[in-house]
Amino acid sequence: MSKKCIVCGSEMDITIRTVFYNKQVKIHNVPVFSCDSCSNNELMEKGKLTRIINRYGTFELESELSFDKFSELAQLIVMGYNEQNAFSMNDVIQHEVMELVKSFFVEESIDEKRLSEIIREKISRFVH
Repeated sequence: MSKKCIVCGSEMDITIRTVFYNKQVKIHNVPVFSCDSCSNNELMEKGKLTRIINRYGTFELESELSFDKFSELAQLIVMGYNEQNAFSMNDVIQHEVMELVKSFFVEESIDEKRLSEIIREKISRFVH
C-alpha cells in the first residue's frame, strides 16, 4: 500500500512512528505515509487518532498510548514489522553461527564442546 506525495509526487511508504500530542503525550505505533524524497509525512488514520485524543481529553503529564491498541490497521502493520524484524534477526544469528563454524574448520584447535558453548552464548544474546 503506497500513496503519491502531495508535495513532490513521489511514492510514499508506510512506516510506524511515535507522534506527540501537546508535546507531552507520546502515541506509539501510529501508521504514517512517509516520503523519502521530501520528508513529507501524512497520518493514515488521522480521524481515528483525533477521536482517541478527544475521548481521553485530558492526559497526565508525560502520558503514553499505543495506537495499535485502538486500530486494527496499526496492529496489523506492527505485526508485519515485528515479523520482518524476526526474519532479520534470524539472518544475523545464522550469519554469526556460520562464521563460528568456518573459524572452527580453519583453526581446528577448538573442540566441539567449546564450539557448542560459543554458539549458545551468541544465540542467547539475541533471544530474550
